[in-house]
Amino acid sequence: MSRTRKPTERAAQILLPAREAHKLLGHLARSHHFAQGLAWRLTEQNPKELAAYRAAARAAHHREGALEIDEGAPVSIADGGAYVNAWVWVSCEEVQS
Repeated sequence: MSRTRKPTERAAQILLPAREAHKLLGHLARSHHFAQGLAWRLTEQNPKELAAYRAAARAAHHREGALEIDEGAPVSIADGGAYVNAWVWVSCEEVQS
C-alpha cells in the first residue's frame, strides 16, 4: 500500500529559490492583468463597431492577393482607433534562406 504524502512534504519538493519564485510571481501577475484586460475588451466590444472598423480597413488597405482582411478579422480597439488583423502575402521568392 502506498503512503500518501502530507501537503508539507509535497510543498518541500517544489520550492523554488527566492529569485525564481519572485520572477514567477511577476509573470503570473502580468498574465492575470493581461487576461482581465482582454476579457473586458472582448465582452465590451460591439459587433457593429467591429464590422465598421473592418469595412474601413478593407476600403483603405485591402488589395486582393497582397493584403487581405477577412470578414471576421480580429479587431483590437484602442484610444482613437483600432487595429484590424490582416493577411499579407509573401511569395517563395521573397523568402531568403
